[in-house]
Order: sequence, then structure tokens, then C-alpha cells
Amino acid sequence: MHDGTIRDLAFMEGPESGGAILISAGAGDCNIYTTDCQRGQGLHALSGHTGHILSLYTWGGWMIASGSQDKTVRFWDLRVPSCVRVVGTAFHGAGSPVASVAVDPSGRLLATGQEDSSCMLYDIRGGRMVQTYRPHSSDVRSVRFSPGAHYLLTGSYDTKVIVTDLQEAQFVDGNYAALIQRVTSVMAIADELKNKKMIHDEIYSEIRAEQTNQGKMRKLFDALNAGGNIVKTHFYYALKNHEPHLFTDLGGKTLMVSGAERMDYVDGMQEDELQLK
Repeated sequence: MHDGTIRDLAFMEGPESGGAILISAGAGDCNIYTTDCQRGQGLHALSGHTGHILSLYTWGGWMIASGSQDKTVRFWDLRVPSCVRVVGTAFHGAGSPVASVAVDPSGRLLATGQEDSSCMLYDIRGGRMVQTYRPHSSDVRSVRFSPGAHYLLTGSYDTKVIVTDLQEAQFVDGNYAALIQRVTSVMAIADELKNKKMIHDEIYSEIRAEQTNQGKMRKLFDALNAGGNIVKTHFYYALKNHEPHLFTDLGGKTLMVSGAERMDYVDGMQEDELQLK
């Protein structure tokens, strides 16, 4: 089967056989192999990656995500069985090998840990990159979501574990359509973000020049997406201040985190840092 180092393993319950299916991948031919553990038979050899496969994750009974040295994540559906999507990491710069992958419990959000010390969040259903950020100073070798996907846990060669709060950015991204249609205090929110140097004068002028609130919000969303999670976090609390009823109606809440040794905003995301001794 494998003709090189095996880098990662995962199990999934076989929907048809009722037994466990072993997923394995690594170096050599860069294939992903599936094995029926009950029968001891190989099932599939999934090819597509052009570099060593470093990480695997399974969800939903059929789906596999694989991260590779070829700087991509591939999604595989065992019902086909074949690759159903390729996600690159070269959104900014040359990209980076993907050392770890995870999917949140809803099957909607992919997280990656990369060798350039960055992480990526990718909307699986929407087919778009949500955010990249850099929580570490060395390779990110492990990423995992909390059960409710409110937090992302990352571990790195820099000897640190980082807990990242995802709730504010997820609120903004998940309520895109409603916010476009329903926010009326757009300029008050834009003023607050401009005063906090979260948006530049040029985009502020473009927001002001729009004739409708919907047009203004679309321009403001351009700034939120360009600025990343730190800008989305500030927008979240500006919305709470200026439109509390809408904020509550859309499910917004104020999160209190206690017991952390250290609280930081690193590249725009609130994080607890744990130093491993």
C-alpha cells in the first residue's frame, strides 16, 4: 500500500459496512488510502496531492480533508470517491504547507495550521476564505475546534498553545445578508471605526458617498473583510452600541472570559496564550 512515511491516520465509521474505516496518508506516492478494518481490505487509493500529505480529518460519515506540502487542502467524498474541492493557501503571498486541518462540528468551517506560522479559516459551504491570521511564531502543527466551534485551539513548535475566540467574527460573517439589509446607523458605526483607525479615510469616503444604507453597508463590509477579524470584532461591538435591538435579534452577546493567564489581540483575534514548560 504505502511506499513512504505515514504522516497521519484517522478513523471513520463505514456507513455501509457498519465497521471502522482507516484513513492513512503520508509521503511516497502522496495517496490517501482507505481500509475496511472489519474485512481487512483496501478500499480506495485517492490521488491528487503533489506533495507529502501531512494531516487528515474526517467528518460527516463520508468526508475527508487532507493538508499537504503542496500548499493545498483537498476535500474528498468517499461516496464518489474522489476529490471534490481543492483549497489553496496562496491568498496572500506564496502559500505554505498545511501541517494540520480540522472541520468544525457543523461541517461548515475548515481551519488549517500552516508551516509559515499562520492559520486559515475557510467557509466550506460558501466556498470562500474567511480569514487568515498568524497566532504563532513557528509552524502550527495542530488545530482543533471546541465542541461549539466558539474557540479554535492551536499548537506550535514555538512551545505555545493558543485559544482563539471566533465568536465575534463568526457573528459578522454569518449575518452578512441581514446586516446589509437591516443596519441603519451605518455612518455612526463607520465614524466609530474610523476614529479607532480601523478603516482608512478613503474607504470612509466611499461609504459616505453611497446613497443608501445597503450600499454603505456593502462598502463597509469590504473594509471588514480587508481588515480581518480585528475590524470585525470592533464592528461587532459598535453594532451592539448603536443598534442594540438588532444586535440582540441577530444573536449577538457579550462574552466574558475569565481565568486566563494572558489576554491578547494577535493579528486581530482575541487569544489566550498558554506557555508549555
